[in-house]
Amino acid sequence: MMELTERSLWLLALIESSPYVNGNTRLQKYALLSTKIVLENEEKYEDWEPNDFGGFSRQVGLEIQYFTKNELIEQDTVNSSGQEHHRYSITKKGRELIKEFINSKRETYDKLKTITNFYFKRPLNDLLTDTYTLYPEYTSNSKIKHIVRQTLLKRTLHPNLQYVVPFTTKQPDLSIISSTEHVNAFQFQDERIREKLSAMIGLKSIPKIESNSVKKLSGILENRITENEVDAIEIVSSVRGHI
Repeated sequence: MMELTERSLWLLALIESSPYVNGNTRLQKYALLSTKIVLENEEKYEDWEPNDFGGFSRQVGLEIQYFTKNELIEQDTVNSSGQEHHRYSITKKGRELIKEFINSKRETYDKLKTITNFYFKRPLNDLLTDTYTLYPEYTSNSKIKHIVRQTLLKRTLHPNLQYVVPFTTKQPDLSIISSTEHVNAFQFQDERIREKLSAMIGLKSIPKIESNSVKKLSGILENRITENEVDAIEIVSSVRGHI
């Protein structure tokens, strides 16, 4: 086995910092957040590019194959919600290999571990939404805009779902959809969301509106909705009066 580069050691440390990592998508997003937020002054992966689910590094994918081949990590196949995916965890061999490295980089490693632990029990949708909205430069090929819309809409309607990503001051919001929109014109294009909303407010359907109304509508909803009470008639009247 050839000697590992520092960026490879950081990727191994990322996998070691969590009990396991469920799926390639989650692993890629952990690596992206670590690269952008924690490893500014460290050797890291620089080949990030737009992919179906946002930022993607081909080199990270190749490294995972190398780690598996050399028994530094285990790659198990698990079934979740009817779909199979890989689950990654570090082996005893891999842990011994990076033990000294982690001890020498303890402060940075602790930050990296804070991020992976923050998302470990959170739904993948949260992780996708955060990386999507924090780094929109990697979303030009995105196929998850509808997922991001739904997640951000829930956060807008329920303040208890809102949070700030560790070591950042950013709180993702609906306005990012307008600035990265290339697929659908408006978050309520999703038929299931439109049907649900129309049923809630007593309409047969919700008409489509232009994307330049998104930010204004989001602001209206945010101002009109409280955590404990929703006045649907007032909301509809207000929306009709502003758009």
